[in-house]
Parts: sequence; C-alpha cells; structure tokens
Amino acid sequence: MLRAPLLAAATALAAFAPAACSAPPPSPLEPVDALVLYPMPRYVADTRLGVRYAHPALAFDSALPPDLPPAARAAWDAGGVDRYVVLARYDSGRALIRAYAENERAAGYATATAHALVDGSGRLHLATVVDGAPFAVRGFVEGHYGAPLLPWQRACLIDRAAALRGNLYLYGPKGDPFAHQRWADPYPPDVAAALADAAALARARDVDFAWAVSPGLQAGYAAPGGSISYASDEDFARLAAKIDAVRALGIDRFALFLDDIEPALVYDADRAAFATPAAAHVALANRLDAYVTAAGAPHLLFVGPYYTTKLDGWQAWSAEVGATLTPGIDVLWTGAAVYPPVTSIDDLRAPDALLGRDVVIWNNQPRARVALDGFSPGLPAAARGFLSNTILLQTGYGFTFDDLWQIVGTLGDYAWNPAAYDPDRSLQTWGDLLTTANPCGANSDTS
Repeated sequence: MLRAPLLAAATALAAFAPAACSAPPPSPLEPVDALVLYPMPRYVADTRLGVRYAHPALAFDSALPPDLPPAARAAWDAGGVDRYVVLARYDSGRALIRAYAENERAAGYATATAHALVDGSGRLHLATVVDGAPFAVRGFVEGHYGAPLLPWQRACLIDRAAALRGNLYLYGPKGDPFAHQRWADPYPPDVAAALADAAALARARDVDFAWAVSPGLQAGYAAPGGSISYASDEDFARLAAKIDAVRALGIDRFALFLDDIEPALVYDADRAAFATPAAAHVALANRLDAYVTAAGAPHLLFVGPYYTTKLDGWQAWSAEVGATLTPGIDVLWTGAAVYPPVTSIDDLRAPDALLGRDVVIWNNQPRARVALDGFSPGLPAAARGFLSNTILLQTGYGFTFDDLWQIVGTLGDYAWNPAAYDPDRSLQTWGDLLTTANPCGANSDTS
C-alpha cells in the first residue's frame, strides 16, 4: 500500500493544488481536443470533455479504485512495474482528480499525468489513465566512444529521462580514462564534482544513477594496458577503493563493463587461477557484486566481451557465465548484432537461456536522426530492460547533441510502452513538444 502522505508527490503537488477557498468554481462542461500524453500510456479513456479549471484538487487513494471500468482494470491487471491510475472527474460542480500509485516513483508519474490533463487553455480533460511499464529497467547509457557529455548535456538528458518515465542513467563513456585505463586513480576534483552534480539531479528526478568501471585490457592496447588482474586481491582492493570514492560522490549503483576487451587473459597469475577467461570475468563480477550489495547497493549491471550473437564464441562464454553468475546481476546485451536494425523475441531466447536470466537490452539504434524502429512490441517478454546508448555521438559519426536530442523522445516512448509504439507518431509528437516547450538541449552546440 502506498504510504500517505506521499513525500515524492507532496512537493510536486504544492504548486498544483491551491487552497480550495481561493479556487474559482469550474465552468460547465465543454468539448476539448483529443488528449495527447507522452510517453503514450497503457490505457486512456478520453471523454473529449473538459472543464475550464486549471487547478483541480488531486488526492491519492490508499487502494486501487474499485470503480475502474473493466478495460481499465484489465490494463492494470496486465502487470508491469511503476503502475498508477489517474481519474479526472466532474462531480457536483467540482473538478476532482483521484490517483493511485503502487510506489513512490509511480506517484511521481501520476502527478505528472495529472498536470498533463490540464491543457494550454486551462481546461481539465475528464479522462481515465492507467499506466505502467513492462520493462523493469528503462533509460539511457552514456556509453559512446568519444568524450563524455558536457555536464549541461548530461543534466538535460537525465531531466528528459525522468519525463519519459526512465528510471536509470548509466554513466560509462569510453572516453573517460578514470573508468578505463586509469580505473584505480581518483577523479580530478572538477570531474568528481560534475559526477556528484549529475547523481544529485538524478536522485531529485527519481532516476537511478549508475557508474560503470571498465578495468579490463581494452582492445588494441598493448598488454597489460592498465588491466586488472582478476586473481589479485591487491587489485580488487584498489577497485573497491575506487568504488568507495565514487560512492562518496552520492552514487550508489554500479556496473562492470568488460565489453570490447582483449579476449585472452593478460597475467600469468590469471591463467593459472582460471581455466577460461569467462571464469575470470564471472569471478570478478560476482566479487564486485558482493562488495556493492553488502553496502546496500542494488545488484550490479554487467556486460562482457560477448554481448551479441554476432560474435563467435558467445555461446560458450554465455553458458559458463550463466552457470555461475550471481542471480540478480543484470546482463546487458545488444541483440543479434552490435547495431541490430531489428530485434525480436526470438533473437533473445538463446542468450536468455544460456545466461539464466532475461537480458537488459543495450540499444545502439538509431544511428541517424530518425525514429527508433525495428524492435518487437513484445520484447518485454524476453528482456528485463531497455537502455538506449548515446550512440549518435560516437566519434566519427558527425552528429551533435542536438541531433541526439531530436530522437530522444522516441527512445523513451518505446521503452515505456512498446505495445503501442508507432515510430512516425512518436517522432512527430516529440517534435511538437520540442517546438512548443523548447526544453533544454534544443539549439544546442556540438558535444
């Protein structure tokens, strides 16, 4: 049951519902335009009627409303995470909005939806909204090859991730040396401050901020290239110290990136301790997961050198990892290719089976300024999450942050409601929002 009063919603509601004595009475019912909500909810019953009353009272019920229409109840019963209900009604001359949310994050979504039911002319749409996400993990990976985002760009993306119902921002740019070759070294003060600011903003927006470390030998670098020794207690102590330093910045979720590393083990001690590279990789992942969860952090996010069925050897690596990887660790997976134009449930069945868990999609599409397309509406049946990489900003692609910004909405729209996602409609709606709201990032400079 949702706690009352709800702290997450209370702050947002303070400016939404003025004292009843100061509110003018609502006008009679009048026709309104079709309701446009973004991202698209699971269920909307729009009466196409409204009242000219910009500040209706909003109250959270302590249980799911019993008077939900059958179709709305079916939408709720379909399951998912972060579910909520919003009911806007006109009764006895009063405009009322009732809501129910299954957790605090969902209450924030319900509050935002209540705001969105009031259109630009101050009319409250009398509608019923039932919503929730089939993907448990949704958001963005700052994981492109090249320089990390500028602080204002990262802040902009986190802010929009929250508005698009994302719940995770995964920091792992390939151009951050203090997460790669210099993984054990402390961050310079200015970079540390920027990460702390980003984590604080994400926390304020109810978005998890995760920091990824990449301590393996990066492909193309001469050995040992700063690589961790998987068998070394001393090296693990250095890694733990770096985790502690990052945690001190206000970051409490972590990821281990072993993608795009040299497949062979670098050190004699590692070759003696582990029969295969996969055994070394899973040993480090399990040890690091135990370390962060002991301090109260969620389970690790993990990507290994085999993250697509396109790479030879993925089956053997995945089977070995899946047999021993700690339950609860999320494995990131790109699909049937590094940049798959299409991803279906069938593309994930074998990886899911071998890894012993539903993967979290690491999405590397689109690679142009077009809407996300080609992903099955039923993908949540085989994937626990959907994270979109900032791939458009890859070095050499020739795109800027503004180009990425033009398609961000389609990425979040799919992740929230893949069953109703329409690429053209999503891109048009997002474009309309950019034009009317001019949110941060529009008309930006290069990244």
